[in-house]
Amino acid sequence: MGWCNMSVAFLGVLGLIMVHSTQAQNSQQDYLDAHNAARGEVGVGPLTWDDAVAAYAQNYANQRIGDCALMHSQNGPYGENLAIGSGDLSGKAAVDLWVGEKQYYDYNSNSCASGQMCGHYTQVVWRNSARVGCARVQCNNGWWFITCNYDPPGNYVGEPTLVCVLGLSMVRYTLAQNSQQDYLTAQNAARAGMGLTPMTTWDNKVAP
Repeated sequence: MGWCNMSVAFLGVLGLIMVHSTQAQNSQQDYLDAHNAARGEVGVGPLTWDDAVAAYAQNYANQRIGDCALMHSQNGPYGENLAIGSGDLSGKAAVDLWVGEKQYYDYNSNSCASGQMCGHYTQVVWRNSARVGCARVQCNNGWWFITCNYDPPGNYVGEPTLVCVLGLSMVRYTLAQNSQQDYLTAQNAARAGMGLTPMTTWDNKVAP
């Protein structure tokens, strides 16, 4: 299917994904199966595993062992999704979390639903992405850091381009992490880790 025309949307969707998982599904095939199941649902061709992309992912994951910080690699040639988790967060569980954002993708406006993020999902199903490589490391604090990289990339920093999947436009996103939603996302990720309900409203009286 060819390219579509649409107004450009920019989404701040780095986010923090913190979960507890005990699944042990971390093989190359586990990553591929989780990605390709989601891509198949929207009629997008499957990804293949790429050792060069995986080596990039592993190199960057190794850099995060000391701090487990959810920070994207800088100036990399690939698209990138990140997740961290306590317990034994598996690669499949991380992909499932990204795919879970599908419910927040608003097809009518070609953007995420208000107050939600969906950019991890759009990267997973990006039409032009053909190769993937992932890595998983345990950080010094006991948490797990997982990264998947995509080639060609589906999400550029600040570039207003798009792709069509079954006639439904998917936007690329920026990594602006200073919005109200960024603060809420970070707070709610931590609250979820303790079993607390999320904070859903930004109060300008508290933060003028």
